[in-house]
Amino acid sequence: MPLNLSVILIRSIVFMICFAPAVFAGNGSTFGGLTGMFNVPTAVVLSNNEQTISLHKYQIKYTYGLHDFMEIGVRTSIEKVTTFEELGRNFSFNFKIRALNQDFNFIDLGCGGENTSYFLCLGKTIKELNKMYVTVGTGNGRFNSFFAGFIVPLDSITELGGEYDGMDFNAGFRMVLSPKICFDFYFKGIKKMVVRPYLKDVINDHVVFGVSYTEHLNIDFGGIFK
Repeated sequence: MPLNLSVILIRSIVFMICFAPAVFAGNGSTFGGLTGMFNVPTAVVLSNNEQTISLHKYQIKYTYGLHDFMEIGVRTSIEKVTTFEELGRNFSFNFKIRALNQDFNFIDLGCGGENTSYFLCLGKTIKELNKMYVTVGTGNGRFNSFFAGFIVPLDSITELGGEYDGMDFNAGFRMVLSPKICFDFYFKGIKKMVVRPYLKDVINDHVVFGVSYTEHLNIDFGGIFK
């Protein structure tokens, strides 16, 4: 009899959120798994021992920070999955390395990979534009040579974002409800949505609602890098 993996995985995430020892939050997760904007990575990485668990549509992702300069993560899809074998085939891995930090340098600079796509990007907070964060990058595969995006605070909890992810445009809102939890609501693939603006297609294919939860683990892997 097929396993209801969707229920199992969602219950597992809820359990981790409720009982894991949290300290404070970091970045939200992209649709593809890396930390960043909606589907565009930034050069910012999770800090040492920081982890993010996120769910966007049927995409479940886990990302872990290593020694303040690198993060690694996994992603899987539970869409139309009924067995663990199918779930395993959907797994992909990602990583990101931060080479420059704008707190000490003029810009953020990072590189990384998502499945078989690799990228290089830079970012900058523009204080004169209400602390808007802008990222620009290049890469292969799904990044399609060029991507860019911005996200800007509207108030104490709401951020407005827009981006070109290399294939299409995405835009929407991120709500940072606490230092641990943020919610995303955005439209993914706006060019395609404009061509086929049917309500059923928009809801099924283009509206994305997601949640990211970030915490610190009470362990130290710092000695590995000494």
